[in-house]
This record gives sequence, C-alpha cells and structure tokens, in this order.
Amino acid sequence: MTATIKPLRCLIVEDVEDDALLMLDQLHSGGYDVTWERVDTREAMRAALERQPWDIIISDYTMPHFSGLAALKLLHATGLDLPFIVVSGTIGEDTAVEMMKAGAHDYLMKGKPARLVPAVTRELHDAVARRESAQTTEALRTSEARLALALEMSQSGVWDFDMLTNTVDRTLLRDRIFGHEISLPSWTYDMFLEHVLPEDRAAVDRNFRHAVETLKTWNLEYRIRRADGKVRWIWAGGSFRFSPTGKVLRMIGIVRDVTGRKRAEEVLREHDAELCVRNETLTRFNGVAVGRELRMIELKREVNELCAKLGEPPRHRVARTKTTPVAELGTQT
Repeated sequence: MTATIKPLRCLIVEDVEDDALLMLDQLHSGGYDVTWERVDTREAMRAALERQPWDIIISDYTMPHFSGLAALKLLHATGLDLPFIVVSGTIGEDTAVEMMKAGAHDYLMKGKPARLVPAVTRELHDAVARRESAQTTEALRTSEARLALALEMSQSGVWDFDMLTNTVDRTLLRDRIFGHEISLPSWTYDMFLEHVLPEDRAAVDRNFRHAVETLKTWNLEYRIRRADGKVRWIWAGGSFRFSPTGKVLRMIGIVRDVTGRKRAEEVLREHDAELCVRNETLTRFNGVAVGRELRMIELKREVNELCAKLGEPPRHRVARTKTTPVAELGTQT
C-alpha cells in the first residue's frame, strides 16, 4: 500500500545548508513532499514571506547575521499565523523557555532529528485548529454584530434569566432602554423589579411568577423609570429552556421600548374622544335644525288650510309627502 504524500511549504531559516538538507531528508522520510526555501538574513526572510504562502517555518537559533528570536519577531510583525519550530544544537533550557514565551510553538535539538516529523505534524494540525477557531470566532463576532444591529434598529434588547442563580444576564440589553447605570454583567430579579414603576410592579411580579409556575410564555407591557428619571413603556416576552431531564434552567427573551407606540395610541384615543364630542354636537345641532324645518312646514300647511277655508288659493308650496294632499300645493311665497 502506497503511503499518502503530503505537500508541505516549508521556509527554513538556517545558515548551514547541510543542516537544512538533513531536515529535508527527515521530512521526505516522514511522507512530506516539500516545497522549500532557505534564508539566513532578515531581508531574505521578509522577501520569502511576501513572495508566497508558507505552511511552517523551521529556524535555527544562532546564525552569523540573524537569529531565531529575530526571525520569530519578524513573523509576528507580518501578522501571519504560522507554526514556528526552533531547531538548534546550542539552545539551552533557559533560551528554549524564552523562545516559547516569545511565541515559538516548539523547539528541538539538532542531535535528535527523529523528533522533527512528529513535531511538524503536530504543529500543522494545531495551526489548522487555530484557523478554524479563528473562523468560528469571526463568524460569532459577525453574528453578534448583526444581532446588535437588529436590536438597535428594533429598539430591543435580549435578556437571559438564570432560574438556578436568580440573576438576569442583560449583556445584550441596550443601555438606552434602562439607562446608563447598567454596568454590572447581571441583575437579580429584585433589582429588575426596582426599575418597574410602583403602580405596575405588583402586576409584573404576579404575571412573571404565574409564567414560572405554569411554564408558559411570558408576555407583558409595563412602565419603568430609567436612571435619568424618564418613564418608558416596555414590552417584554420570553420562553423557558429546559435540561435534558426536563428541569427548568433559564428564561430567555426580548425587551423592547414601545413608548412611541403607546404615545401614538394615546394621541389616537384623544383624537377619537374629540371626534365623538364633535359628532354629538353636530347631532344635536342637526336635530334642532331639522326640528325647526319641520315646524316651518307645519306652519305653511296651517296657512294653506286657512286659505282653503276662505276659498283662497294656497299661499305656500309645501314639499309633497305621503301626508300632504295635492290640493295644498300652490305658488311658493
């Protein structure tokens, strides 16, 4: 069975060519197909790093015109995350510790070449893990940024109530909702209630405890007083999270400032009340006007009836209705 050949791009910082060739023999024996370059000065290393990507750097510690520590610092200055292994015949324990503290990933003695391939394999694997971790962290950061933007645009915040510790984690809760005094990472439930207006506090507490007892979704509007003294209307809703055994662990939800909507509703109610008053006034006025018009019609009819008794033609034209005889219609005065 043919062993798998693994490509490897290796930058070797070494002033002795034979030592570099010995490391390459070890790598080839370990199953690596190596693309390599040897450098022994700062300028040559910088040029090599700029010229192409590398998978790993193997560096001697002591060189006439360069050093392993200087090479490590140059790598860090580029911002590249590459495994850096020190291989030296003169490095002591104190120096090795210094290199590891400076950021080297491993160090080997030149008298023990058999350790090179396992060290390279391990560091390559760790480098992949670091990149994946960095990608995950970046993805999480991007997701949190999107969440923060969504909360910002919706005037909302996120809260997480730990049922075991009785604390409310509102790291993602926007300060503009409750005020600038929010600096601690979490509140207790009683600290949360202190922000609720006294007139609403009992209802909020009763509603929340009922949700805990019944394990139903919590959904309520109430008023709070911010740290700056302003009263705001808040909508809060949340649902429970359970352990695999069914134990209640936490309640996670959203809080939103709905003061603008509540004010708009109040203005609408006031407008509706004003329209009702105006409608009642118009109704009364219309009733009076219609009553006056009906009275005038009755008076005209009475005059026409008197004219008829006197044998005279009617003096007023009265609109014909079901109760108005045709004979009463005459010339309008």
